[in-house]
Amino acid sequence: MDTTRETCILSSVRYLTNMNTKTYSLSMDLTLSPVWYNEYPEIGLEFSQQRFFTGPLTKKTTFNITKQVPSGDYSLSVHFFNKKENDTIPEHNLDKGVIIESVSLNSITSPTFVWAAKYYPIYTDGWIKQQQEKEQYIQDELLYCNYMGWNGCWKLELSVPIFTWIHHKENLGWIYE
Repeated sequence: MDTTRETCILSSVRYLTNMNTKTYSLSMDLTLSPVWYNEYPEIGLEFSQQRFFTGPLTKKTTFNITKQVPSGDYSLSVHFFNKKENDTIPEHNLDKGVIIESVSLNSITSPTFVWAAKYYPIYTDGWIKQQQEKEQYIQDELLYCNYMGWNGCWKLELSVPIFTWIHHKENLGWIYE
């Protein structure tokens, strides 16, 4: 094979590899509210495993993340870190937690976006023992959950182009892909 032909083939391969450079605008608003009586909930927020916020959630807050991303799968996660067993006092209606109020994607808000997420709680030893004594099944993954009452991770998995994902989640009917 001659050098000119090899160069041409390598150049074509590089061109074809870089052809899929189309990106999509993705804007997400995540509104969270704290539940607390003694100490603020400590949270961490991630977009596809890249942390963009860590700190206390002191009041109802909307976090925005805007990205240019290629088509593919992504996630938005809320991590709750500092819940202790004594942070819940049911007889006084006291608790520490995080409420996922709403999720907006490219300025479209729907409760479906909150319910589409999964919550992976980390239960306290006392609660696990209590459930085992009652012979209750302990779920590792909770669906349709907007209240984080245990430490753990609430994770919304989505795909881009986001309007196609929204179309499927909202069950808007047939779509040409």
